[in-house]
Amino acid sequence: MIIIKKNLTKFITIIKIIESTCIETDFIFSKDGLWLRVVDPSNISLAKIVFNKSFFDKYDISEDIICTIDMSKFLKIIKSINKKEITFEIVNDKILINSFDDKFTMNYFVGVKDDRPMPSPEFKSEWKIDSTELFSNISRLMYVGSICNFIDDNDLYVNVKQGMVNGMIKLNANKISGVKTNCYYDIEYIDKLSNLKNVFDNILLSFGKDEPCSIKAKIDELSFEWLLAPRVEENE
Repeated sequence: MIIIKKNLTKFITIIKIIESTCIETDFIFSKDGLWLRVVDPSNISLAKIVFNKSFFDKYDISEDIICTIDMSKFLKIIKSINKKEITFEIVNDKILINSFDDKFTMNYFVGVKDDRPMPSPEFKSEWKIDSTELFSNISRLMYVGSICNFIDDNDLYVNVKQGMVNGMIKLNANKISGVKTNCYYDIEYIDKLSNLKNVFDNILLSFGKDEPCSIKAKIDELSFEWLLAPRVEENE
C-alpha cells in the first residue's frame, strides 16, 4: 500500500508533465521507492523520475513490481478524486486508487525490467538557473517559432527565429562550466516541462553543439532527469 498526502500536489504536477510527453509509462515500484522511465513516442526525449520512499506518507512495497500505465487515464483519475489524500494498492493486474469515498480500479500491463542507465553525454555548457526564469522565458518565445537556440557566449541566451521574427532573451543564470557554444532544440518539448517551476526552485541546464539538452532538478525526496535530442539547423 502507498499513501500520499503531504506531497500530493507535487506528485500530480509531475504526472501532468509526464502525460504531456508520452502515452504509456513504466512505473517501477521497488522497496526503496518509485521511479519512472519516460520515453516519448518519437524517441526524441527521455526522462527518469525518482520518488524516494520518504516522498510518500506510507510506502509498503515488498517486491519489485513494474506496471505499464496509460498516462491519460491515470491522470484523469487522480485529478478527479479527492485532493487531500490518495491511496494506491496493487492487486493482481490492477491498481486500486482510493481517496476516502472515491474508489477507482485501473488495469495495467506488466512491464519489462530495463536496467539501462540514462545516457551521460559530456556537455559543452552547464548552467544553474531559477526554474521560473527558464520556463517563463521559454513560454514567451513559444509564439515566435518552433526551434530554439541555446547560446553560451559567456552569458546564457535563448534565441528563436522564424520568418521575419527573431527573438533573443538573455537569461539570468550562473555558469557552472563550459565554452562558447550553441545548439538547436524543439522549444515545444522544453515548454512541456514548464510546470517543473511549481516543484523545483532551480534547474541544471546543460547543452552543446550536436549534443542533447539536459534538464536536471532535485529536492531531498524527488529527482528529475530529462534529455532532449538536438535539432539540425541548416542555416546556422
